[in-house]
Amino acid sequence: MLVQIVKLPATRERMLQNDFEPTIMDPQAFGAFIKSEIATWAKVVKVAGIKAE
Repeated sequence: MLVQIVKLPATRERMLQNDFEPTIMDPQAFGAFIKSEIATWAKVVKVAGIKAE
């Protein structure tokens, strides 16, 4: 159902207006994307010396 909503022209346009990229992924692709993002941002945090308070 969510896929159908994201495919609606009005929904896509609204997302684009708010700087969101409407992308549809299957669970495996989404999991790979999240793992990639975690690795990327972990490096950024480490290089920047960011610490949790």
